[in-house]
Amino acid sequence: MLPGDSIRYTLNQAFMVPHIHQKQEFNFLIEISTEVVCDGQTINNTIKRICPFIPLYVDVSLTGIICPQTDTAYAGLCRLHSIVNIENTGTLPAEEVKLCLIIDSAGIPIQSFTEQVDEITEKTKLVYPCKNAYTVPNLDGVYSLHLYIHCTDDYDTSNNGISIHPQAEKTIIDPIQEPQLDKMISLKQNIPNPAHTQTLIPFHLPHDAQVKISIMSISGQTIYQTTLWGKKGDNDFILQTKHIPNGIYFYILECDHQQYIFKMNIAH
Repeated sequence: MLPGDSIRYTLNQAFMVPHIHQKQEFNFLIEISTEVVCDGQTINNTIKRICPFIPLYVDVSLTGIICPQTDTAYAGLCRLHSIVNIENTGTLPAEEVKLCLIIDSAGIPIQSFTEQVDEITEKTKLVYPCKNAYTVPNLDGVYSLHLYIHCTDDYDTSNNGISIHPQAEKTIIDPIQEPQLDKMISLKQNIPNPAHTQTLIPFHLPHDAQVKISIMSISGQTIYQTTLWGKKGDNDFILQTKHIPNGIYFYILECDHQQYIFKMNIAH
């Protein structure tokens, strides 16, 4: 270098940023020094910088249950898909996530299942409909529903569980008809999927009945809802989608205190 020259120099060897699995933000100190032969002034040969860094961690939690609702009595023996709010407040994606559901009555577990949840990206809130359905206990009164989430390297497991106490209404069924309970009402995949300007939602009813159809975004917002009279047998509902933004949605059919959920995609 000639007198008065200045250059920008990139070090040939990289350094490793400290790695700490904690929620608190930390700072680290960088100190760079030079040694020059015949340097007449060495007081300015060292520079120090305090640099912040973001800690790397995963923190998943259950923040709420959308379905079932505690102010609604669901028919005993009907099948429900629980819908839960999940959040990852961490700075790393949550992998190998499992969700466990337990149903108990009077403190005695009577049903349970565990299912795999797709990777949850960092700083994300999502509405998750369970892939598996549970059977509402056939009783008059309340029962307990417990949900637990498990993730590898979860920073804080104290917020991984949530419980509610939904209501059930006993269903009186002829024993001969009982094996056909789960086939009485059915909801099918919309056609076409992805939907463009409109889509057809097919469903089947065992008798004439009033049904409610809702469209919900993945953030849990109800963007459309209607009530209609369905006839016994196969029914088709045409949903106009040209004014609904592109994305993934859930459509929900409610009838006779039962709820059925399917996922659809809208792509104009």
